[in-house]
Amino acid sequence: MKKVFAIIIIVASCMVVAGQSAGNTSNTVGLSLNFSNTIAQRDTINKSSAAKEAQRPAKKELAKIKAANIKRAAKTQLQYFIIKADSSSFGYSIYADGNLYIQQNTIPSVAGAKGFSDINSAIKTAQLIIKKIKQGEMPPVITIKDLKKIGVQ
Repeated sequence: MKKVFAIIIIVASCMVVAGQSAGNTSNTVGLSLNFSNTIAQRDTINKSSAAKEAQRPAKKELAKIKAANIKRAAKTQLQYFIIKADSSSFGYSIYADGNLYIQQNTIPSVAGAKGFSDINSAIKTAQLIIKKIKQGEMPPVITIKDLKKIGVQ
């Protein structure tokens, strides 16, 4: 009984759309154009996903990139400074050879715009970022798991 009811609603809604478009053909054209645009957008998204997949470097290339990043980081002087993010929280700035490289006013990987509640948490996170840069991780990514490991909550 439920299946028959659903089919009747679908048929009825199709009849209403057909009835509205019979008097004004521009509605029908607009509907078909929107539908074809949606298909074109989907195809573009699928093609761009495939293109991104094809552009990903192979494991050997990634190893070369990481080695180059490690070499470059070894030559770079990295420093961090703790900054006041707002009246009650802290962040950090990381400088590479005296130039601002990263300024983080919020806790990375945490939703919202919440800064570090204490200076030590900001220090530990800045030190972890510098460690990841020195290990060739570019961009240096901090996860919730990383934060828990270093005792930042």
